[in-house]
Formats: sequence, C-alpha cells, structure tokens
Amino acid sequence: MVRSMSAPYVTVNEAAEQMKMTPQGVREAIRSGRLKAVKLSERKTLVPQLSIDAYQARLNGGGPAPRLPRKAAPLEVRIQDFSDRIGTAPDAWLVAWRSNATSDDSAESMQVAIAALALTLEQRLARQPRNESETGQKAREVSHEHALMAATRIDHLW
Repeated sequence: MVRSMSAPYVTVNEAAEQMKMTPQGVREAIRSGRLKAVKLSERKTLVPQLSIDAYQARLNGGGPAPRLPRKAAPLEVRIQDFSDRIGTAPDAWLVAWRSNATSDDSAESMQVAIAALALTLEQRLARQPRNESETGQKAREVSHEHALMAATRIDHLW
C-alpha cells in the first residue's frame, strides 16, 4: 500500500516502494545517516517525505550534500568563544549552574551547560600527565575523542 505523496511520514516499506529500493536498503541508508528517519519503537520507523525528497535530489545531483561534522577549533579558541558569548569561562559558569545561581531551565541553558561540560572535560583531559600505562593512555585518548566529538556537535548548535 503506497500512501499519497502528501503524507508527511511513511513507513520503511512505503519509502522503499517510492524510492525503488529494498526495505533493507532504506534501513541501511537510515543507519548510515544518508536518510533521516524517526524511530518510534524497536519495530516502527517512519521516514519523513521531505527526507525522501532530499535523498532523491542528492542522488540526482541536486540539493545539498549531507552535513559532515567539521573539525573542532583548538580548545583555547573554543573556550574564548564560550567566554565571549556567555560572559564567563566554562568552569565558572558550571560552578554557578551547580549552585543553582542560574535558575533558567530553558533548552538554551541546557545547551550552554552541555557546552561548558564538554569544554571543561576536554580541558581537564588535556592537562592529564602523559606518563600512564598503555590502557590508561588508550582510555584517555577515547575520552578525549568523545569530548572533541561532543564539542564539535555543540558548535553546530550555536
């Protein structure tokens, strides 16, 4: 059953029919990030019609390419940018936030909290001594990589 083209969301099977792909191919495109979808439950995923249109436009040489994460600016630059935007350093903002001095519970305040936490974590990881065991070194590298990924994603929110 194919819904009308005006339906805002379609199932994976319906998307596969529209796109002349297999349902598995649609799931792979979703998994790889080439096709946006909304997972409602373990067994139910809906694909926005706009996402299908954008995917097909990219395949046909039109429309923007999917956004790839950009490389994060150096830590010092990101800390200075945070301080310029917020008016205080990330660690100072976190102290105020933890003491409930900032009673703002908005989405923007949560984004600032996440940015401050990511920058503070990355700053602490950068200060750690380098003479640790191989296992400790690997754990630090993984943590540092996660902090960089979080900081890069947060830069996109601002």
